[in-house]
Amino acid sequence: MSAPRPPRDSARVAALQRYGISSLPATTGQSLQELAWVAARSTGAPLAVVSLVDVDVVRHVGRFGDIAADLPRDESFCAHTVAAAEPGVFMVRDARSDLRFAGLPLVAGGAHMRSYAGAPIVTSDGHAIGAVAVLDVRVREFDADEERILGVLARQAMDQLELRYSATRLAREIYTRRSADFASGGSEGGAAAAATAAAAAGSPSTESPDKYEPGYASEVLQRQALAIETTSDGIAIYDADEHLVYANDASARIHGFERGSDLAGFTWRALYSEDEQRRFDQTILPALRRDRRWRGEAIGRRRDGTMFPHEMSLALLDGGGVVAVLRDVSERHALDKMKNEFVSTVSHELRTPLTSIRGSLGLLEGGVAGTLPDKARELIRIARSNADRLIRLINDILDLDKMESGRLELAISSLEPSEVVTATLEGIQGMADQRGVRLVARIGKQARFLGDRDRVIQVLTNLVSNAIKFSPEHADVTVRVVTGEGGFLRFSVEDQGMGIPREMVGRLFKKFAQLDASDARGRGGTGLGLVISRSIIEQHGGTIGVNSEPGLRTQFWFELPLAPAERTSLPPVPTTRAHTVLLVEDDDDLADILTILLSKEGYHTVHASSIDDAWRIVIQSRPSAMLLDLLLPDGSGLELINRLRAHDRTRTLPVVILSGREPEGAVLNSGLIDWLTKPFDEQRLYRALRRAVRTPGSPRALVVDDDTATRTILVTRLRALGIDCIEAMDGLEALRVVREQVPDLIVLDVGMPGMDGFEFVRTLRQEQARAVPLVVYTGRDLTAAERKVLTLGPSFHLTKARVSEDEFVRIVREVLEGLLPRAGGAGGGFVGDGGPAAGRLA
Repeated sequence: MSAPRPPRDSARVAALQRYGISSLPATTGQSLQELAWVAARSTGAPLAVVSLVDVDVVRHVGRFGDIAADLPRDESFCAHTVAAAEPGVFMVRDARSDLRFAGLPLVAGGAHMRSYAGAPIVTSDGHAIGAVAVLDVRVREFDADEERILGVLARQAMDQLELRYSATRLAREIYTRRSADFASGGSEGGAAAAATAAAAAGSPSTESPDKYEPGYASEVLQRQALAIETTSDGIAIYDADEHLVYANDASARIHGFERGSDLAGFTWRALYSEDEQRRFDQTILPALRRDRRWRGEAIGRRRDGTMFPHEMSLALLDGGGVVAVLRDVSERHALDKMKNEFVSTVSHELRTPLTSIRGSLGLLEGGVAGTLPDKARELIRIARSNADRLIRLINDILDLDKMESGRLELAISSLEPSEVVTATLEGIQGMADQRGVRLVARIGKQARFLGDRDRVIQVLTNLVSNAIKFSPEHADVTVRVVTGEGGFLRFSVEDQGMGIPREMVGRLFKKFAQLDASDARGRGGTGLGLVISRSIIEQHGGTIGVNSEPGLRTQFWFELPLAPAERTSLPPVPTTRAHTVLLVEDDDDLADILTILLSKEGYHTVHASSIDDAWRIVIQSRPSAMLLDLLLPDGSGLELINRLRAHDRTRTLPVVILSGREPEGAVLNSGLIDWLTKPFDEQRLYRALRRAVRTPGSPRALVVDDDTATRTILVTRLRALGIDCIEAMDGLEALRVVREQVPDLIVLDVGMPGMDGFEFVRTLRQEQARAVPLVVYTGRDLTAAERKVLTLGPSFHLTKARVSEDEFVRIVREVLEGLLPRAGGAGGGFVGDGGPAAGRLA
């Protein structure tokens, strides 16, 4: 239902127009954006807007969440706010059951909004011109504190619009008078700086209400002009031809000059490098012309030629001129760099010894030093438990730092809900068993969702572990997954514990918050888990919350977006090309498919369609392995194998048969790795080729870490799997080892003296070992760019003290599958995959 038009709506619209609504883009002013952010955070709502209601459209000049910049007035809640007969906050508890709103697209469409609260933005002469409002997908009431917050924010929004109007009036009055003084080198250009603030808000209105006549406002405008002239931010105005027509002294100092008049006659291009000029032309200026404003960082040039980073806000003036507001952020960048380096160093120096401690205790618990007395075993269990607790605290603090600084990177992919829940419950089953709690999963057949697998498991693990801690013995903790509303999947974790008092719920997602400090200490916890969980879910574009019935149950839940139906996974990242594989296949289409598959795994391929072509290529280029079809135009592939085995140069060339025929008896050739039947299993093909390009014998792993204790733990784990281990303390020593004999696996730390992990990998990518499987095992949190650099063949990136020993062993088994010795048997040679050919080819 359309909102009623208030009495004197034309006068209300006229009052609105004096603030230049036509030139206010949806991203106007950081201050209005921040008001929307504060409104959302203060009420826990997923959407918040600062809106201005024009004749037929509602403009969202500040917004938080996924909502359009403009809405038709008849489709907006805010139109009802300005039309409300009663002053104060306009609230809707359940829009779906209210005939006025049930048909609105925000309610009936994909957004599924249910509740609304909006405080009107009211001018000094009593016109409601817009609203500061929040919208929620839940049916809810807004309490008195939340109403007061919205009212305060609405008054602040009005103050921002008044300030913008005053500055605009000042700019129009003074700009013409003062620009000539600046051009002639005079010092009387101070008030012209006010044009910057005015232009940054957009083009001024041509209307001139009596309240804002110069006679009334001249004293205020002079004070504002003085404030702008003496600000530490650089302020400059350029004409349509890119010539500087005004700069305050702060702008001059930022660029290495003394006074603003020193910049007279400059063009803006003289103050930026050629690379930055291209960026302006290709990216920034088109955005500025489209939106009339732009905000971001740029690299400027100082008088002495040095470059410096600065924040920049640009606004387009009528006639094509541009206003720029600059702030030098060199010091902040330097401090950020120092902080990041400090955090990286601390994380490495803390995680590395803790990993060694936990690993050593785990080995002792596992009996590596023999059977221990019961008392000693209990002391070791206590020590390991507390080491785990300290590790969790360190991980939580480092995670929180990354989230607050915006450096948490998500590897989003399409995920299977049952797999994520199963992995979570398997990882925490031991804790549940220890406390006598039963874990129950209620999943069913659910659609895939989008998320970072490790981070989603981190959130789910946190919620399940909390539920276990606060559950009575023999109780159930139930994990449910159901399809939510609006294209989301809902995960919930429910316990049968004491519940949470209603007045304490608001503290749950605050730093270091523990509802009962004495009880929480006994159960363990850092008070950061829920804060981190909320940040992770919100960065996924989801929501998280809690429902509790004191004395009965508590249910924590979160929702994540469903994956598009046509999308099953993100495309793999190609690795660097390595060993050459000769494809002997007369079907060109299949050869093209194999080329694509193998290139993604890091192999270089050469194609031959006949026995004669294949033989010529083998003699000329000496490939690392051959992938061979049997039915070829000029004979059988078995004939080619016999020819290979008859010559010394080709006798040991590894061969993988890929044929439409089933294996026929025993093929007694030591170089035959496997026989795959078309259509083939891609993973089995990859495993066969990994075996093909290695040398015979037990699998060998190179462990590179400057921490002796960590190396000892890793080597002990690997040797228990039947892997021969070589140790190196830094990249240079490791490089010598690899050049002597390429290993089957490299386990690598990053931060090492001399040649570090990055340089080591960059070097290997140019050499024969560029396709060796790599497990990066480091104490620092790697960025996406760093993980991309740290890639050879199949590559995994693990963080010390964040990944369990079992997970490390699982990954090693996956990488070396087919190379590890059978249980009770010796390693080396051909190990079958259990398929139809196993046992026939040896």
